Amino acid sequence: MKYYGLIDSGGRTIDPGGDSWVNVPLWLCHEFPFDEGVRIEDWDSRTLVFVDRRGPLRDFPDSALGNHIMSAKLQEVISAVAPDTLQFLPIRMLSSIGDEVATGYALSNYLIWCDAVDRKRSVPGEGRKRVVKDEDGDYDLDKLVLDPKKIIAPIFRVNGVDDVFVYREDVVERIQQIGATGIAFEAIES
Repeated sequence: MKYYGLIDSGGRTIDPGGDSWVNVPLWLCHEFPFDEGVRIEDWDSRTLVFVDRRGPLRDFPDSALGNHIMSAKLQEVISAVAPDTLQFLPIRMLSSIGDEVATGYALSNYLIWCDAVDRKRSVPGEGRKRVVKDEDGDYDLDKLVLDPKKIIAPIFRVNGVDDVFVYREDVVERIQQIGATGIAFEAIES
């Protein structure tokens, strides 16, 4: 089975026909445990996300709080192919003057985290002799290689490499089949 990393560009370099940025209130970072792989129970769907939009709003317009904003179309596919891997938290997409610009979007909360790093085949960062976690529990890698024996779900975040979001090949194929915009993937060796 092949695995792919989600390229977290929010589509800005992938889809030159449109451009947007998302501004999420900073208090959300402290109030909700987005980096713990746990369900968020007390989410207020009235939470505001401000969008500055030029061109069409994509299915994957941006990321916020280390997670991704996804359209209803993307949410439906992911829920069908990889249930219980993401929690979708509804958000209101508003312009800077308060007009609602889109409906059906949600912030994804990744529920599955696993340490799938192949420590023998990954390449340590500059100045490091081997692949080990630092005192903060993070890896310093020049090249990530996944260990297939450690992979436990079709979608997950990698413990110790917080900015890597891994999607199994069949999930990527379904996302590509629906023509989702603003999202791209890059193969990860496993």
